[in-house]
Amino acid sequence: MVSIPASPTGITLDDAFSSPVRLKICGYLAGCDEADFQAVMAYCELTAPSLSKNITALNAKGYLDIRKVASGRYTKTRLSITGTGRAALRSHVGSLQMIADAASSR
Repeated sequence: MVSIPASPTGITLDDAFSSPVRLKICGYLAGCDEADFQAVMAYCELTAPSLSKNITALNAKGYLDIRKVASGRYTKTRLSITGTGRAALRSHVGSLQMIADAASSR
């Protein structure tokens, strides 16, 4: 008979971060005040449409801000994680750590 451990209490995973791409985007933005769309796209190895789709979803949850900045003849898109997004990321990563700790204690 195999014993299945009880689920650790306090684990709340955020559906917004069920996508590794969104987790990576927020993780990157958590390390800076603000980042250029192109820099995030390069770091996360995404196409522009894919990054756009994911930042739109995170923005709808209130997890990041999207700002347009005039730069000469062009407009640049600047991204930043919000306080709500930072707290949600911290909680999600903490829950993942609890799961990893529980698995490694066996």
